[in-house]
Amino acid sequence: MYLFGLGMGILDYILNCFADGDLVSNNIFVTLFCIGVIIRLIEYKRDNHPKFLIYLLCYCIWQVVGLFICYYVIYLFVGFMGNMFFNEGGFVFVSLGVLLYLIKDNKKYIAICYSLFCFLFSFITMAGIVPRIISRLDYYDYDALYYTLRVVFPLLGFNVIWIDRYSIQWMMIGALPFILFYNGKKGKSMKYFFYIFYPAHILIFFILSRVL
Repeated sequence: MYLFGLGMGILDYILNCFADGDLVSNNIFVTLFCIGVIIRLIEYKRDNHPKFLIYLLCYCIWQVVGLFICYYVIYLFVGFMGNMFFNEGGFVFVSLGVLLYLIKDNKKYIAICYSLFCFLFSFITMAGIVPRIISRLDYYDYDALYYTLRVVFPLLGFNVIWIDRYSIQWMMIGALPFILFYNGKKGKSMKYFFYIFYPAHILIFFILSRVL
């Protein structure tokens, strides 16, 4: 997962060298990698692993260092650093992945928590809650809080610039039936097919956008 996240980060960087408009920032590999690492730490804690505290300390240092590198140096390092804040979806989607792991054995909790997340995230995005807060702080000259939240909100995964009334992120609720129908058994392994399909389809759509 880490290696594909690194490869996707390089691909994004190359594509953005030829982009005229919006930049390509798709890299779900990093998001899933972050979720996987945190889940492993949770399992180490649950199993009373003798080196849990060492691993936790190393992870925290890694995340802090990665945060500064990604923020102040260059976005290309997103794939390299595997940071929980600099990834597709931001911190909130990493939190969602970890939450689903914690409640994976209770479908009722999954349905409630996932639906609530979809509603709240879509409402905040489409209603422009964050941009409204930022603009009010700027208007009333709360400079310290304004600049702090201009950094914090994007790291959490929220847009601070415009109201996105046409956001389609709410459609993620369509994944809920498939999550609930999962029987807990591993199906046919097609892992590497999707690992390849993901960057391939983004590359194809990018080329089509340039041609058309």
